[in-house]
Amino acid sequence: MIYGLISKRDCELLLGQQRVGTFVIRFSESYPGFFAVSYVTKTDQGDIVMHYLVDHTDIGSQKTLPDFLRSKDQFQYLAQL
Repeated sequence: MIYGLISKRDCELLLGQQRVGTFVIRFSESYPGFFAVSYVTKTDQGDIVMHYLVDHTDIGSQKTLPDFLRSKDQFQYLAQL
């Protein structure tokens, strides 16, 4: 599911209490027409929300968005909204 029009900040609030590996797909604010994936990851400073901009090298005619997401270990659980 693509959440759609949600800001980075709102994603950080939404994902702030979620487990590592939880993610949301959204439209990029900075790059119109692109998707971004906001996700929870573990760092030396604790669990934080990171943002990944999906570009044309990640998806295309031979690789779909679901294929891309399945290929990345950091995207494990789609956030339940």
